[in-house]
Amino acid sequence: MCHHLSLITRTRAGKLYKSNTTNLYHLIYNNIAFEFTEHEFESFKGYLEFIDEKNNLEQCHNATTRSIQIPTSQQNLLLLFNQQEFKEIKKLVFKRTADQYFFVKGHEIDYITFKN
Repeated sequence: MCHHLSLITRTRAGKLYKSNTTNLYHLIYNNIAFEFTEHEFESFKGYLEFIDEKNNLEQCHNATTRSIQIPTSQQNLLLLFNQQEFKEIKKLVFKRTADQYFFVKGHEIDYITFKN
């Protein structure tokens, strides 16, 4: 991934880049990295629009808190996201310009505070 990359969007846990030389999209979210061609990226966007968050949350009554499922072409691999993570991925994919300044809100910081 050492191509000339242009930042398209970013959130607290992810970034979306487009390579100026290969025209590939690079979506990095937490510890997951995707690489899409133009057609694959448009298909992924379409799939994200198609997923019904509320219906998915109601149907998945399993032990995990990550109940929004994104299947992959590999039959034994399923990506699971909670509602906040899913919304953040959608922000990355559907927002088209990079923010000049990036501010983190207090509730977005995943940190345990100790009162001394």
